[in-house]
Amino acid sequence: MRPIKDEDCTLLFKWANDEDVRENSLDSRKIKWKQHKSWFNQKLTSSFSKIFILEYNDLPVGQIRYDLNANGIWDIDYSIDKNYRGLGFGRKMVELSLHKITGEKRAVVQSNNIASRKVFEHLGFEISKSDDEIIEYLYK
Repeated sequence: MRPIKDEDCTLLFKWANDEDVRENSLDSRKIKWKQHKSWFNQKLTSSFSKIFILEYNDLPVGQIRYDLNANGIWDIDYSIDKNYRGLGFGRKMVELSLHKITGEKRAVVQSNNIASRKVFEHLGFEISKSDDEIIEYLYK
């Protein structure tokens, strides 16, 4: 795992607009390049955001982002390249990154996103809120 760098902007844009990623996001709208570029530049220099790229055989396979929210909890967002899904990279990436961030962590997952639910539950995240649409997990 490595921190993001300038050259990752296009890759993250591609991953963010992947059809399955948009479908499993809390906001399913496509992201425009100009909006993404501005967001990326802000995240790159922010002390309230940490983004890492997971590589396998020197190829990027996924990204994980931690954003510090107003309650002092790190919100987690991750995605895996479509060519590497279903191979355990999501769980490995979350597991490897947990020690890189100090403090309480939170993940909000759509109820129908079984793969992400399994990742967080397997790694010891506990359900703090749940309804028909979303599940909120906490890790202390």
